[in-house]
Amino acid sequence: MYFPVGWPKSINLSLDGRFQPCQSGLATNRDKDLLSLTYEDAIYILNCKPSVTLLKIKIPEDLSNIVDKLQFTFWRGDSGAIVTATSSGYLLFHSFKKEDQQCLEQVDSPSLNLARESAELFSKEPLPKYSSVLYSYTRVPGSILSISCWRDEIYVSNTNGQVLRFRWDGTLNEEFCFDLEEVPFTVDQLTARTFLPSEPTIYAKNLEYSALIGGYALVFNNGRCALLTSASLFYHPKDLICLWIPRDDVTCTSMNHRYRLIACGSTTSQCYIYTIDDSTGGLQLSHSTILSSRNYPGSPGEVSCVKWSPDGAVMAVAWSKFGLSVWSTFGSLLFSSLAWEAAPDVHQTNFNFVIDSMEWAIDGYQLWFTNKKQNDGADLNLEEGSLYQISFVKSPYTYNSCASVDQALYLHGDDRIYLSNPGLSKSRKEGRAVSPSLNRTPGSTFLDSKLWITVQVPYSYLALNWPIRYCAVDNAAELIAIAGRTGIAYYNAITRRWKLYSNEAQEKDFVVVTCPSWYRSEQLLCGCYDLSRNKDEIRVYSRNTPRLDNSYMKSHVFSCQILLLNVYKDQLIVYTIDSRLSIMKIVSDGSSLGINIDLIKLRTIDFSDWNFHPACLISVSLSSLTAEFQRFSSSDDSHNELLLERGRLTPEVSDEEVYSILLNICGRVLLLQPRKDAGAVVYKTQEGSEEGVFLYNTPIILASCVETFWTPSPGKLSYYGGRSHLTHALWLCCGIEGMRVWIPLFTHPGTNVHMYIAKRIMLKFKLQVYPLAVLCEEAALIGVESDSTVFSSECGWPVSFPYCIFERTTQICLHHIFRQLIQRNLGIHAWELARGCMDLPYFSHSLELLLHEVLEEEATSKEPIPDPLLPSVIEFIQEFPVYLQIIPLCARKTEVAHWPYLFTAVANPRTLFQKCLENKNLNTAASYLIILQTLEPLSISRHFTAQLLDAALENGRWDLAKDLVRFLKAIDPNEVESPKQTTQSTNFSVAPYPGPYSMNCVTPAPMTNNDDEMLLHGKVRHRNITAPNKQQSAPSVVPPGNKLVRKEVIRSTSDAKLGVTSEPVDVGKGVIRKFSAPVQNSSSSDNGGTVTADGMYLEVILHRHVRHLLLSGRIYEIGLISAYLDLPLDHWLKRESNRAGIIDDFSKALRRIHTDFQWPFPETAGKGIISQHQIDKDITDITPLDFNMGLGVSPRVSDDLSNFDVAADEARLAPRMLQGDNVCLSGERSLGYGSSEQELRDSNSDILSDSMFSQLSFADEIKISRSGAQPIADVERQLRFLMDLFVEANCYDWGLLIAIALRDVSAVLHVISEVFRACSNNDVPMRLRNELLSLKFWVDQHCVGYRPVLAAATNHISICLKSVPTIAEVDNAIEPSTTTSLPTECPTLSPLLESAHLTRSFSEMTFASNNNSAIGAVDVETKSLSEGKDSRCSIQ
Repeated sequence: MYFPVGWPKSINLSLDGRFQPCQSGLATNRDKDLLSLTYEDAIYILNCKPSVTLLKIKIPEDLSNIVDKLQFTFWRGDSGAIVTATSSGYLLFHSFKKEDQQCLEQVDSPSLNLARESAELFSKEPLPKYSSVLYSYTRVPGSILSISCWRDEIYVSNTNGQVLRFRWDGTLNEEFCFDLEEVPFTVDQLTARTFLPSEPTIYAKNLEYSALIGGYALVFNNGRCALLTSASLFYHPKDLICLWIPRDDVTCTSMNHRYRLIACGSTTSQCYIYTIDDSTGGLQLSHSTILSSRNYPGSPGEVSCVKWSPDGAVMAVAWSKFGLSVWSTFGSLLFSSLAWEAAPDVHQTNFNFVIDSMEWAIDGYQLWFTNKKQNDGADLNLEEGSLYQISFVKSPYTYNSCASVDQALYLHGDDRIYLSNPGLSKSRKEGRAVSPSLNRTPGSTFLDSKLWITVQVPYSYLALNWPIRYCAVDNAAELIAIAGRTGIAYYNAITRRWKLYSNEAQEKDFVVVTCPSWYRSEQLLCGCYDLSRNKDEIRVYSRNTPRLDNSYMKSHVFSCQILLLNVYKDQLIVYTIDSRLSIMKIVSDGSSLGINIDLIKLRTIDFSDWNFHPACLISVSLSSLTAEFQRFSSSDDSHNELLLERGRLTPEVSDEEVYSILLNICGRVLLLQPRKDAGAVVYKTQEGSEEGVFLYNTPIILASCVETFWTPSPGKLSYYGGRSHLTHALWLCCGIEGMRVWIPLFTHPGTNVHMYIAKRIMLKFKLQVYPLAVLCEEAALIGVESDSTVFSSECGWPVSFPYCIFERTTQICLHHIFRQLIQRNLGIHAWELARGCMDLPYFSHSLELLLHEVLEEEATSKEPIPDPLLPSVIEFIQEFPVYLQIIPLCARKTEVAHWPYLFTAVANPRTLFQKCLENKNLNTAASYLIILQTLEPLSISRHFTAQLLDAALENGRWDLAKDLVRFLKAIDPNEVESPKQTTQSTNFSVAPYPGPYSMNCVTPAPMTNNDDEMLLHGKVRHRNITAPNKQQSAPSVVPPGNKLVRKEVIRSTSDAKLGVTSEPVDVGKGVIRKFSAPVQNSSSSDNGGTVTADGMYLEVILHRHVRHLLLSGRIYEIGLISAYLDLPLDHWLKRESNRAGIIDDFSKALRRIHTDFQWPFPETAGKGIISQHQIDKDITDITPLDFNMGLGVSPRVSDDLSNFDVAADEARLAPRMLQGDNVCLSGERSLGYGSSEQELRDSNSDILSDSMFSQLSFADEIKISRSGAQPIADVERQLRFLMDLFVEANCYDWGLLIAIALRDVSAVLHVISEVFRACSNNDVPMRLRNELLSLKFWVDQHCVGYRPVLAAATNHISICLKSVPTIAEVDNAIEPSTTTSLPTECPTLSPLLESAHLTRSFSEMTFASNNNSAIGAVDVETKSLSEGKDSRCSIQ
């Protein structure tokens, strides 16, 4: 509950450096506000706040001849005197006296610029000057070892084995002195047999007293430890007895008063904490503090010092070699300096400072310590003998374990509050309070911010009331109430304003003695002590009053001091120092302004018969929990009538709900619940009177070693909800024992339940974080973890300490509860609980953690397990639909050697894979592939991968299909037929894939094919139209000298991501890959260059699916396949041009294009429709021999790239990425980048590389939301790309139909011209004309907007059929002597060369003069096609 914060501070005492502080040289008074630091020649008295030296006490000159060196000091209870032990055996008694002068005098500078203006620069609290007088000294036989106080006397132990009692005037009380050799020793107080110590010279080197424990803790010189107690109150030597602690390696001790614990440091670096057994009176081991290897692998030495905090909530431990740690009461490690790292300029790996002595400051907000010289000679520039201070923040659980607020954590230091409230930001924006516990989605805690809001307490309050003693936050985490030394104040986190007492005199008149509590975020209740009237009272303040003032306050007086106060629903529970527990009703008095509540006492319970000190009651709370899960309210008329008849319920409380009472006494939680049977215990409200009595059951001890507990919020109690097990559970934090959950076991109505079956059960599991809040509905813990940050030393610091920080952490507990229930054969209750938690976002992760923990524990067990839990856990997980997903996730996080044990209990991975395919869980099925590849032969793994690939393609799972293709390509063909030597082999042929489908390849991922780049950008690059050779073509090389600075693409062997380095690449020496390369080229082996069986197998699968898509008219998905799967389609489409590439029904295919691409149908008089007059004019200007006419075709270039600028070409082809696009993360087929044509033209100045093309694909375009700019233009770009692809692949049906869908007359005419140029007869043109006529019939009836473009198409086909000869006729008419031969290896020519060649060829033929005149009218180089648009710009 204590966490360090900030930098440790070094206190400068202005010493001469000649002497060092003695061992145990630090001592504080009872109030912890004064500190004494003992050196060998002087004693320094320091004030805690501010840290200044008040007094320096030196050895008197007249005693310098008999007093050698000072050793340690001890304070009197009233801080009026100290006693100092010397090495020569003398006790020096000094008294203190306050003087009229001030220790600190603040004087302003004469310069006006340096005058104080801020209120923080003025010290309001006077700091008086002290003087000391040596009023007595006495000689002690032997050497003085330790001093302890008892009432008005002090106990002194020496090396002679004696314990002497001195009065504070320096006289010896000889009657009560005793020798340790005469004290009887025993194991417990019930054993009659006692014995004397066998060692002749035994003495106590450490002596500490605790009034609540009732004895002294003694550490002997032989390493033994004992508790010295007495049957009498005055500790007469005849009544003394020593109870042995069963250890012989004790080095030091410290006693915890509130929890009645004795901490014993040992030579094994551990602390053993003992408690008193109530049954025998002996000492039994409660727990021990153990440093795990995670915290520190080695040994920091023996424990040199142990100190409990003033409230007993934490324990500080220091070791002899180095290090400091802070532990909770029952053994949870909160902080350790062993993990500190030194600053970069300090040549050490750790801060190996050795603590000589330490003490806690006021309220535990600081820890003072001194260091000593290290034995190993390590030097960290720590000044030997210096005084250091570490600041801490603490949780309100240290004084009120019922201060929990859902989701909102808050800690406080001595002058500020740290609040972690995720809903506070929203509340501030809306100007109202939003409770984080209301209207929140399950599991939202884990998505909240971990930032802390720091609230600084005003200096006007802290100047007189430092430090903060109590802090309370309301349920909405909006109001923060604090109480210091006197007075009270509260802060509104929404308005960011403090409300303080306006009258300082009234503020100083009362002291808050309990932690305040908020009632419904409106009223503030706190237990106080009125200094002016000397009365204990409960004060009630309202947030609606204009200011804090006694006139706006209600007071309820009590007869004795109030120790604890808590609010539950509309009842207030108050515990006083006379061991009485009062339960009061909070009622409204009808007032509309100010304080509108009143307190009515319902009942009082007397605990004076219980054998515990009132200060040992750690916390008390009301709750609706009962052992049998029954709640009696006013609605149960028969129950109330029965109690009224028996006289056990007063009429005043008959209409009130009676709650159970939870008490934490010294770490033991007791449940006191109301019962209606006659066997209950009667607790009276008044002694000797039967008036106002009530029945409670005999107390039940629920758990021990409890630091704090959480009960469900009253508003969350649901008896019929799916999470009733959690909402009615009691959560207990038990330190090193972990967390315990007391959950109910429900029974359905009508079922027969045996009487011996418990109604509740206690579950226990380990903790990974220290919890400060519990989300009962989510079964999650919210805690705080301490950490440190290292900075370099500056400005001559003696050492650069790390900066201590703390952060908010969470832990899921659901899987622990499942495991405990299953282990106890309560699987039906685990299933009911899990069914109600299925909507939690981390539910499947909890099941995975459950399976993983059980698997690791049983698979790594060295001994056979008689009753394994794994089959039961698997049977439990199989009840939920996420079962198939959990198995591979758990297997991936487990060693491969454990897989046979796992799948023996689950099922064969083949069966699980087939179930995933049947259920259409393709992603889950993909996660089984790595398991199948490891446990099965690669041929079987390839077979299952092919099945999954077919399913992924059929369901449009392109991301998954892409990974599956890479997975198949990565399989080594040499290992496909080689059987696995063992199923437990860890030699993978495929490395674990870090992506979402658990697949990856051991070889570099194939580079993105150029067809993908073309589809990726929606444009056509320069490509060959002839089929490639079977042998790999010789690469085209850029001529030397054309160097281009471009980004080099680096592909990892285990990841598909790209790495980019800005290094110049010599393109002149680089290789340009052939475009439209077939699949088998990318799958060929490195040495042979031949097509592998895997490549052919993959090609068959993909082409079979593409053929199916083409036959069904799903060209949209064909584009996706080309983009995602690195599949060049033009070569394959050429083979299918006369088969699957023929469209049977143009109207149906056109409608499919509009549906798939979300392309709008044309309107009757649309803006983009060309008039019939313009169509006739364009047709008139076109000659039958102008085969290059049209927009949307890519210009062809020759293979001679000597004058080709690669950089300019790539820049022209790459679209510009626009920021601000609304990217759709789902798989919906929405379209578009939002880039305009002008922006694409402006992008020509950029120099882009192939890596840029692979970053944006056709699939990326469809994932972008259509809410972006110009979505229709983006769809048009995709359609134009597919049109060019089909035309170059000789699939003229689809090319013409897409051109018609685009309503681009030039593109339609160009496609028709390509048909006539490529076909040797008129069969294809005639078929197309017939299809167009049938399409025209459909258009006339349903979509007349297509009439103009269809008219242009049919007219152009008719003209070409009448006037244009076939290609065969043209070739026969050309004489070989006058014809320029075309190279067979490079059939791709530019449009200009093709047009000029055909013009020259046809001009030598004897045709009609009208045709010649038409040819002469064509100027290919200067004519603007479709008003000057270039096809690539349109595609972009």
